[in-house]
Amino acid sequence: VDTSSLMQGMVNQQQNRQKQQQQQQKKNKKRGRGNGGHGGAIDATPHPVMTLASMLQTQMLNPESDTNTGLKQPSSRAPTPQSRRADDNESDDAVKSQTASVVEQDLGRKNPLVQQILDANPYCADCGAPQPDWASLNLGVMVCIECSGVHRSLGVHLSKVRSLKLDSLSDAEGRLLLAMGNTVLNTIWERALDLQQGWEKPTPDASRQLKANWIKSKYQW
Repeated sequence: VDTSSLMQGMVNQQQNRQKQQQQQQKKNKKRGRGNGGHGGAIDATPHPVMTLASMLQTQMLNPESDTNTGLKQPSSRAPTPQSRRADDNESDDAVKSQTASVVEQDLGRKNPLVQQILDANPYCADCGAPQPDWASLNLGVMVCIECSGVHRSLGVHLSKVRSLKLDSLSDAEGRLLLAMGNTVLNTIWERALDLQQGWEKPTPDASRQLKANWIKSKYQW
C-alpha cells in the first residue's frame, strides 16, 4: 500500500471533517446562546494515527476499493509475446526434466538389470551411435532409435525390437542381453565383414538407406 497516498487521503478527510464541524459549531452557537455559552460542539475528530490504521485496515480487507483514499489500483497488462515465449520455454524445460526423472525411476522399477545393460552397451551395434536404448531381443544386440526402425521393417520373425526405457523386460531377457551384448555378438554377426566386398559399416550420420542395406546384409542375407 502506498503510504503517501493514504496520508493524502487522510488529510482530505480531516479537512472535510473540520469544515463540517465549523459549520456545526456555528449552528450550535446560535442555538445555545441561552445556555450559558456551553452549547459548543465537542471535537470528535479522530486521532490521525487511528485514522491511518483504519484506512490501512480497510484497504487490506477490500483492496479493490479506492473510496476516499486517492489510491489508484494498478492496471492489469496483457502479457507480451516475449514473456509468453519465456513462460512456454520454462514450462517445456520443466516437463522435460520431469519426464526424464520419471523415465529414470521406471528403469529401476521395470527391471534392475536395465541400467546395467545400457552401461555395458554404450554404442549402437549397427552404426556406432552413442547411448542406444533399443534392443533386438532375439538377436541380442542394442541399437539406436534409427537402426531400430530398420530392424522393425525386417519383421518380428527376424528382429523383435523393444525399448529398454519404454517397454518391460523379463528377467530372462534382461540376463540374456547383459550376458551377450554388442561386443560379443558383433564378433559373430560381423565375422565375414572382411570377406565381403563393397560393404562398409555405416557411421551414425550415414543415411537411413545405407544403414538399411547394412542391417539387411548383416542379419537377413
